[in-house]
Amino acid sequence: MKRRRSLILISKSILPVFAGSSLSQLMSACSPSKPSNQDKNMWYPQGSVSDEQLYTQCQQLLSAGQPIELRWDCGGDEAIIYLMEKSKSLNETNPEFVSSLTLYLANYLELPDVGEFSMKGQGTLSLKDEDVIITFESIMEGYVDYDPDSDTASYLEINEVEPDYSGELKLFQ
Repeated sequence: MKRRRSLILISKSILPVFAGSSLSQLMSACSPSKPSNQDKNMWYPQGSVSDEQLYTQCQQLLSAGQPIELRWDCGGDEAIIYLMEKSKSLNETNPEFVSSLTLYLANYLELPDVGEFSMKGQGTLSLKDEDVIITFESIMEGYVDYDPDSDTASYLEINEVEPDYSGELKLFQ
């Protein structure tokens, strides 16, 4: 199955970041391309956390020895990412950090958010030397298969690991 991306990612945890943002800021914030050294803040609306700040905050949290756990639920025109430490939501203690990190992860991992499928995943952020590493796995639950000849659609259940959305990656490169 080909990867498809919709233009604007919608996540319950990042909506407050978008309040008052212009359309160009929203489009820039939801860009599926990875950041270059020239434009480190391209994914974030003005006033939010930069990659450097995000990296530093992740290192501080992870250096205490507790990994950050994450889960996501993608499809149905949204990608929702939950971040937890010690099985408690991080959103209550640092909502700006969580909003920026969920947006970074959704784009960096290229988690699709189109309505024609359903995918769930989980992962862990940890430190390896000084690098922030994500180890993750996604399960493609199913997708809508459209037949243009008969103009009908049916939901195909898959429930298999999706290798394009699973593995181990170094973040903040």
